[in-house]
Amino acid sequence: MRILDYEHTRFIRYECHLAEGPEGSAQYKPGDLVESLIYVDTLAEAHGVWTPCPKCAATGNPHGVLSFFTGVVLHAESDLGKNNAGQDVRWTPSGTSLEDLTLSPSIQIQGGCNWHGWIENGATRDA
Repeated sequence: MRILDYEHTRFIRYECHLAEGPEGSAQYKPGDLVESLIYVDTLAEAHGVWTPCPKCAATGNPHGVLSFFTGVVLHAESDLGKNNAGQDVRWTPSGTSLEDLTLSPSIQIQGGCNWHGWIENGATRDA
């Protein structure tokens, strides 16, 4: 087991709105879907967790693992929180903080490094 990288692991909250404002004033046009992941401090206010991939974090080729919690509804047009078949994928969290966070079921990255494992009691475990 490896302790979660507390320096880089964050609880996140999902926010979504339609862009407003004059045409061409920013990277989004009026009516475009704008999705944001906001860092939050507690499990109670979180919609998910982002952590560096346990398999790849030390290889110099890091990427993140984003796990949304059960009950979180994302915008229908969003690709976030979906598996390769386009189905919503969610995890049930337990614990009180990152130090004792447990997610159920296991996490399986589809594509890339294909890491499969668990987050249990604030640590990761490979399958």
